[in-house]
Amino acid sequence: MDVKITDTKDNTITYKIDNLSDDEFNYLIENLKEGKIIKKENNSISYTITFKPELYPFQSSDSQLKIEDYISREEIEMKYFLISFLEDM
Repeated sequence: MDVKITDTKDNTITYKIDNLSDDEFNYLIENLKEGKIIKKENNSISYTITFKPELYPFQSSDSQLKIEDYISREEIEMKYFLISFLEDM
């Protein structure tokens, strides 16, 4: 599974999730309740989450100075969240 952030604005983050098996793809489509899922071709998902302002990962001035580091960390955190979520399959 690959996770990439494709957009960040207005307390939202959009992730592109690729390289899912058919079972993983279907499980995520059916069971992810928070956020908005858009199905893509080839078992790819666009997943958008809106955060409360105080929880938005890119709100700090430090995050703006090191945006690449914060994006990488957020991608890793989402990947591990999805892996743990898929363990319930």
